[in-house]
Amino acid sequence: MDEPIQHCVQCGQPFRSSANPQGACSFHSLASGSCCGVSSASAQPFCEHKTHRSTHHHDYPYAAFFERASAVLGYTNTMSIWISTNDTDLEDESFSQSATVGRLLRWSTDAAEIDEPLLVISLGPLVPRPGHNYLFEVFTPQQIATDGAEGQTLIYQTSDGPDSFARAEWILAGSRVSGIRISVKAATSDNPHVQAIRFDAATLSPTASVQTLSRGFQSFKPTIPYELPATRQVGAPLTSQPSRSVRTDFKSVSSGCPVKLMMTSSPPLVANPDFASSDRDNFKGTIAIYNRSTEPVTIASVTAASRLLGSETYEDVAKLDLVDTRLPLTIEPRTAGSITFLAYVCRTASDTALDLRWWGRAAVARKHMDEQEASLVTEYVFTQPTLDAPREDDLGFAFLDDPERFQRFVVRMARPWSSSGSVLQLHGRDYTESDLNRWLDLEINHVWDGGVCEWNAWALVDLACNRVYAFKVLIQQGSLVATKTRATLAYFACPDYGDGGVGDAVETRPPVLAVEKVGFPDLEPEPRAEVIWEDPHDDGDAVGLDSAGSNLGSSHPPGADGIRSSRTSLAPGPAGRMSTAHAAPFAGQGVPTSASLEARLASLDKSVMRTADALERLVAVLEKLPLAQPQHL
Repeated sequence: MDEPIQHCVQCGQPFRSSANPQGACSFHSLASGSCCGVSSASAQPFCEHKTHRSTHHHDYPYAAFFERASAVLGYTNTMSIWISTNDTDLEDESFSQSATVGRLLRWSTDAAEIDEPLLVISLGPLVPRPGHNYLFEVFTPQQIATDGAEGQTLIYQTSDGPDSFARAEWILAGSRVSGIRISVKAATSDNPHVQAIRFDAATLSPTASVQTLSRGFQSFKPTIPYELPATRQVGAPLTSQPSRSVRTDFKSVSSGCPVKLMMTSSPPLVANPDFASSDRDNFKGTIAIYNRSTEPVTIASVTAASRLLGSETYEDVAKLDLVDTRLPLTIEPRTAGSITFLAYVCRTASDTALDLRWWGRAAVARKHMDEQEASLVTEYVFTQPTLDAPREDDLGFAFLDDPERFQRFVVRMARPWSSSGSVLQLHGRDYTESDLNRWLDLEINHVWDGGVCEWNAWALVDLACNRVYAFKVLIQQGSLVATKTRATLAYFACPDYGDGGVGDAVETRPPVLAVEKVGFPDLEPEPRAEVIWEDPHDDGDAVGLDSAGSNLGSSHPPGADGIRSSRTSLAPGPAGRMSTAHAAPFAGQGVPTSASLEARLASLDKSVMRTADALERLVAVLEKLPLAQPQHL
């Protein structure tokens, strides 16, 4: 009779038992060939040489074993899981012990469902390393019945030592297997975590629910609620509300130039609308220029200057660009033109050192235009950014404000993003129950902006109940801040977690809280900088500036009224000056007399009436025009 040909589960080759010497089978010990650095488990040269084996085993690692186990354990539709448990090693998670038991549905996620009842038992993480054992085995009802008839209860145990192991045992009723008991224990747990389930050995159908007989790392319910200290914060918080609205009551003033100026942009000035840099602020605005005379007026040049509140002199801006406008610009009689400008104002050395690029906000600004032409004052009020605030799903919220950079640094605790085992989310990261069990002495920390601000968090532990009950969060100025003046210390209550957690624990214990070692830091008093909210510099009858900082035709400085913001150090805003080349008809004229002003006002009234009459006639003509027919392509 011919010897039957068998199939090797290690290398996939056929063999006969009579021709199976040591070294006849060549394979890789790990899937993907990572054991010896080749590209795949089928790539040569092979690193292991043994005898052929016809059935799967766990005597030594081979790639086909891990591929087979992963095809079943790595998917959700391959098993009907009865027990899946894990005991985490709190010092080295790679030494945690785990176990999975259930009925096999299919051999891989895309395979057909099998008909015969098969029981899968997996013990220990499937990671081959010296001194570490594991099990992945499939049992038929016949094999289970044989073990029961022989009175064999121990299926497998990954280690003989008492400190760390995973064990599977049959539960016998006479000579018949009636259930299975699973025990897992990590070295950091005092007791093993033990679960059991009863089932029909012939059909592999559960006959009762899972019972938990013992817990490994167990937490308990406190007999009284935890009380947390109130948040302590040193340093006034910032506000998102502007200190006041922008003034728009500045009047156009001229010294002989027959034009009226009006800011048409809203707000009058916008800071850094299109780009931002750390050494300057860019202010954009639009001015309407109305020619009140009967002669054309030509705008020959535009200049700009700026000042800080509290200063009585203007200084030329670093640069002034006209947007979509080319000079000279001629404005016909009784009509209006407009100029959109972009003024570049240098920041102070201290503000430049902060390296802040602000979009849509900057320091308070004023614009002033004048001399033998026309002038207009406008201002910029610092735009307060929207500051982070508590959200509806926040479990904890703490912040520290930096008034110099107008920035808020926030630490949040919220519900986790993931629903698979996560307990909470702290500063954007989810943490599981295993993470909390390892946090008995854990410190979390983070540094913002290279050292401008930093925060630390510590887990506060109830030693009697074996649980984290709160987090202590300290936010303070970082290493880049020489003088520490601000800090926030807050406490976040930890959500309930664990099978033996609050509300589910079978035992209560009086809490014994670990001693807190970190207190509130020592701080220096915060200096109070004088903030100028208003000044009368531009509230007079301003007639203009012949150059930045010099006054013409007035016994008092022309100045502007405005506000900084809550910042203590702010960059200046733009001021501008406009001149006309068509000034000959007005040469030699000084400040207009009251009689000439009355005549001009009467002429202006007549011009307005003529303009209204012309607009009415234009509307009548437009109503008579035929409607344009739509064009079809």
